[in-house]
Formats: sequence, C-alpha cells, structure tokens
Amino acid sequence: MKQRNLIRRLTAALVSGAMALSLCAPALAAADEPAAALQPGIYPEGSIAVVYADKENPIVVSKNTPDILGDGTLAYKDGVLCSEKPVQSLYIDVNPEKTVDIRITTEEGAAAPGVLNIVNAHDVFLSGKVWGAPAVGEVYVACTGSLTVQNTSPSSHAAKEVHYVNLSGAETVLRVDDEVEEVVAPGAAAERYAYNISYCLTVKSEPSYTLTVENGYAASKRTGQASTRFYRHEYVTVYMERPTDALELDDWVLPEGLELSDDDRKTGVCSFYMPEEDITVGASWKKAENTEMELHVTYNDYTEVFTPQHLENNSNAVVTFANNTFTIRFDFTMDDKDVKIQGLADPKTGTVPSVVLDGIVMGSVYADGVNDLTVRMPEGIEGTLVKESVEVSASGDVTLVNTNGNCVGGDLTVRNARNVTVDANTADAEDTEEHRNYALSYDAKITCSGDVTITNAGGGVRDDLTVYAAQDVTVSVDSEDWYAVYCETDIACTGDVTLTNASGAALDYPLTIADARNVTITGKTDGEELIGDDNDEEHSIRCSGTVTLRNEGDGDLFTNQLTYTPDTSVEVYDIAVDGETKRKNATDAVVLTCGKNVTVITSDVTDPDAPDAPEWNNDLTGAKELIITSTLKPVDPGEAADGDGSTVVAVIAGAALAGAAVWGGYEVTTRVMLKNLLPEGAAIPATRGELALLLWNAAGRPEAGAVVTVYPDITDADQQAAARWCTEQGLLTARSDGTFAPDGRVPKWRVIEVWNHAFAK
Repeated sequence: MKQRNLIRRLTAALVSGAMALSLCAPALAAADEPAAALQPGIYPEGSIAVVYADKENPIVVSKNTPDILGDGTLAYKDGVLCSEKPVQSLYIDVNPEKTVDIRITTEEGAAAPGVLNIVNAHDVFLSGKVWGAPAVGEVYVACTGSLTVQNTSPSSHAAKEVHYVNLSGAETVLRVDDEVEEVVAPGAAAERYAYNISYCLTVKSEPSYTLTVENGYAASKRTGQASTRFYRHEYVTVYMERPTDALELDDWVLPEGLELSDDDRKTGVCSFYMPEEDITVGASWKKAENTEMELHVTYNDYTEVFTPQHLENNSNAVVTFANNTFTIRFDFTMDDKDVKIQGLADPKTGTVPSVVLDGIVMGSVYADGVNDLTVRMPEGIEGTLVKESVEVSASGDVTLVNTNGNCVGGDLTVRNARNVTVDANTADAEDTEEHRNYALSYDAKITCSGDVTITNAGGGVRDDLTVYAAQDVTVSVDSEDWYAVYCETDIACTGDVTLTNASGAALDYPLTIADARNVTITGKTDGEELIGDDNDEEHSIRCSGTVTLRNEGDGDLFTNQLTYTPDTSVEVYDIAVDGETKRKNATDAVVLTCGKNVTVITSDVTDPDAPDAPEWNNDLTGAKELIITSTLKPVDPGEAADGDGSTVVAVIAGAALAGAAVWGGYEVTTRVMLKNLLPEGAAIPATRGELALLLWNAAGRPEAGAVVTVYPDITDADQQAAARWCTEQGLLTARSDGTFAPDGRVPKWRVIEVWNHAFAK
C-alpha cells in the first residue's frame, strides 16, 4: 500500500485509542476526588499525572509512589513513571505543567502487551524481549521529548502498532533500525504497524546537515523531493545537471571518506547515506569541443550528431533545423528502442537548442540540455505517443500532444522546466488495458516554475501526480469511467489548482494541496464521491484563496475527512454548504467529514461582536457544494519573514486540530509550545491588545517612533503605547479604518508566530 498523508487520521487514532480506556464516561472519579472534579484534561492541584487502569477508577499521582496500581507494576520516582514488569492496558495522562519521563522495560517478555496510551509525557522508553512476537502491543504516544520502542530479541518486531503525536515544538526524526523513515513536524502525527517496524523504532529531535550540490541537486529517498538539509544516515540521491557545454562526466568531487561504486562514478547520478556533517558534492565534466550548437541523438545503440551547419549543407528527410529548433521525425513502429537526446549550447551565443519529436517512440525518451521539448503525434496516426517512460530536464517548456491516444505509457518525470503541457485524446479508446485510457499511464512527477496543464477526453493520470514549485496546476478530463487522477495527488504551487472531470469523479485516492491560491475541484458522479473512493482516505488543502468543491451528480463531495487550513495570509474565512453559510469569520483549520469520524469542531471567531456560529457538526454527507471564501489580512511586513512561526502555523492549525474537540490535541500542543516560549508566569494572550502588551513588556517597554499614532478604540495608556510600538515593528497591523481592534481574538498559533518573529532564537 502506498504511503498516505497520515497527519490528521493518526491524531484521531490517538484520540480514539485513549477514548477506549478513559473517555467513555461523562465523568471520571478517583478515590479522593469527586466525580465532577476530574474531567479528561483536568489535573488536580499538585498532581503529576492521572493513571487510568479502567474508566471508573482514575488514580491521581502527586508524589513519589512505589506502587501506583497496587500490583507492583508501575511506580513514580523523581520525574519518572517506571516499571520493570509487563504493564497491561493503561491510559497515562501527564500534567503538561510537569516534565515526566515514562520507562517500561522487561528483560524477558512483553513490556506492554495490550493498549498503552500516553499523553503529555516527555521521554518515553518501552523495551521488552519477546521471541516471535512484538514486545509492545498498541501504543499511542503524544510526548514532548523522545520515543523509543524496541524488542531486544532480534527475531521479531518492536510493536504491533505505534501511533505518535509530536508535542515537542520542533521537528522530530522517526527511525526504524536507524534508517530515517519520516520527519514529523510539530503537532503532526505518524504511525507504523508491525510490517514496517523492525526491532527498534525511535523518534527524537536531531540536528540536520547541509548538503551542497554544485551544478545539481539532491533528493531524499524519504520524500522524493529536492532538499539541501538532511539527517544523519538519511539515504540521499544526487542528480548532477549536465552543463550545456559538456557531454561526458569526468569524475565526482567528493568529501573525504565518501566513496561511490564504480557504476555511480560513470553517471551523473549517485546515492549514499548522509554523514554526520555538512558536505559539498560536485562533479567535473569533460568539456565538449563543439564550434556550434549540437544535438546528440542516440537510437538503436547508435549516436548521431546534428548541427545547424551540417543540416543546411546536407538534405535530411528525418532531421531539420530552423529557429534554434531541431525537428526529428520518428515513425518507427517496430523497434522497442529508447531515444536519448543531449543538447550542446552554441559556444559563441550560449543558445540552447529546442527539440521537436514528430511521431511514435516505441521505447523511452530521455532528454537534457534542451530548451523547449515537444513530442507530438502526426495527424492520422493512432496509439501511444511514447510507449515507455519520459524523463526530461529542460530550461523551457515541455509539451506532449497526441490527438489520437494517450501520451506516455510509462512514468513522466520533468525537472527544471518552465511550463508543462500534456494534451491527449483517448475518448474513443478501445484498449482493454485501463492505463491506456489515461493521458499518462503511470506516475507523473513534475518540478517546474510555470504552469502544469493535463487534458484528455479520457482519464488524466493513472498513478500518482506530484507537482512541486509550479504556478497554476490544471487537470481537465471528461470520462464516466476514469479519473482526473487515479492515485495520490500531491501538489505544492503558488497559483490556482483546478481538477475537473466533466462526466465523473475527480480523484480516487488522497488529495494534498499546499501553498496554493484558489482550489477548484468539480465533477459529476453517480453514487461515487467526487474525491476518494476508499472510506479511510483523508484529504488536506492549504491555500490563501477560495476553495470550491462541486459534485453535479448525486454522490458525496469526498470520503471520510477533509482538513482545510487557511494560509498565514488569511485573516478570516467563511464556509458555505449548498449555498447556506455554516461558519463566519473562522480563523483556525477545520476538519470536515462525510459520514466518518464526525467530530464537532468550533473555529475561532475574530470579531468579538460576531454572533456565535450555528450548531453544526461539520458533516457534509449529502452535500453537493462546498465553498470556502477567505478574507486576506492587511499587509503585514512581519508576516513575510521566514521563521519558526510560519511552520508552526501550517502544522498546528492544519494537523493538531483533528482531535481537538474530543481530546484537546490543539490546546495541548499550543499550550506546551507557549509554555516553552513565553516568559515564566506569563498568561497566554487571547486578544490583540493582550498580545501587544505582552510583546511590549517583554521588549523592555521601548518608546515608539517619532510619528505618534493614536488608536481611537484604545483607552489604556500602556496598551496604546504597546499597540503603537508593535505596529511600528511590523509585528501587528492596524485595521484599514485606523483602529487597532484590541479586543479581537488571537488564536494560539498566531501568538506563537508573532512571538517567534519578535524574539527569534
């Protein structure tokens, strides 16, 4: 099964796991506590933790206790809840004002064979020794420090299930047997099951290291995305960009101690495990001795070189040249051979050649050192344009066009391009193979600076669609039987995202959109959902503009759960369902459901005078249209700065809120982070005025600038001075009407963001 985006679902899983033990009763009671006094998330004065062996009899731990449960299995001593015997099913709720480690170890047998729920702990260490079975059963952990789950027997898994929520306030690295598997953002969650857990699983904060690639880039096996920061022993693949004045790699330039295989040294791609230090990787190339623009074409194991001068002096029916473009006619239908194209720039002008391939390619297409690349099917020919994969590194546009079939029979990989266009027509396809009815038969991975456009009268992308760093992204299809994107859709872009199927469903698997402007997803289904066909799937959208989901058929909008997170530029947003407004002036992320895991989520309301939001359980079952309309903040220079705050916003608002109403995940996460950020004893500000005062006092009550601004809606002198200083520093903004709105609500994530900007570490 493909890796899913698990952040929201796993937070809910943690909640539900805890609920099984402790949250089923309306009130819980300890021997010395009245029932009404001990609600979930409420800690009696002086308490260190509350331990639930069953839902009726919670035990309040307030001091060193040698035997908490009365069976000799669990003790508390000097900041550690510990046991050297197997612990059965428990729910341990640590007071977030305390720093408590949990250590359960057994030299023989399982450490925790049942269900173990741990909330607000610091370091958690679970270790057992079991032959042929997990040392831990199901464990749900939300902690501020590290997590270790291990089986000291090398013959079995560490655990049956591990569900983890990061409350540390920093990224944590999840390792399985020391291999980097996942990086978990603050407030986010991760899960692993027995089949992907070996003898040891660890999660902890770690330093990352810089990998500098000269004339290339590095990608993590974990994410598949380019990056410059990696963790110790993370598996990295380096892709060198071939210079347009060279064809052949001479040798790699590597730091001392980093060795490559002989095979890696022959190509412009190498892989290794990241060392525990910053490193630089490069390569030297054998400079070509061309005197004009050249195009090297390898086909049928033979390489031919074409130049403008040669083609001008020699008639060639297969290759022509005009306007810095080589046009190659490929109408071969018998040989399953690959086509490799390498361009060399004109040494006098630096002009890079463009290439047009006219006709069917029965193998794969590889191209680099080109400006524009166009692959097109001639009129009157039917079939797949490129039978196998297409891999392109281009500085210009990449265009694939087939008016009588699909475009790519394998994977499509595009790097460093400007615009990417795929235009297919499989409307009349009679091919019994499903993938032939899609414009792209398998995965599409696209990195570009411009627009991505995929159109077809049949389906769009048969497998995963991954788009990175683009502007607008459009997938438009018209098919009752096929999807715009069949498998996972993961898009990061700065423009609009439009996914449309005029006659059917848009997506069958999870959707993740980040950093977009407007998002529009439309379709027409008969009983099927617009987005997702598996009821366990979850979807997420983070954007700054309008979100529109519309199903013109009788099916639902999506499966299970959709989390919408406003971009940090959004001040408030409204939610309308089938034309009826359900939320006004919301600020925090919201989890919307379709008949599954329905949870009441109450969003913050910015306007203190706004009426309370109507009672609504966020269940969109039966709805045909969802529109989320945002209002952007006034220009705020402080929000443009890169810092810890922007990351916090995206993660906390979008991830931790999934279980907030039931368990307080959002509250727990933000409270813990603010405790570590704010001055000791400082109250968490709830309004703009309180936040301004906190910032001003923390800065030493500085004088404002020469320009005296008076906010008519502030009567307190200190608050007036604080507001004036904060706006001058770009930390907060005044309203367009000249007021400050000191009573306007400030969500906790915004407090974290502004504080990190004002007092960056």
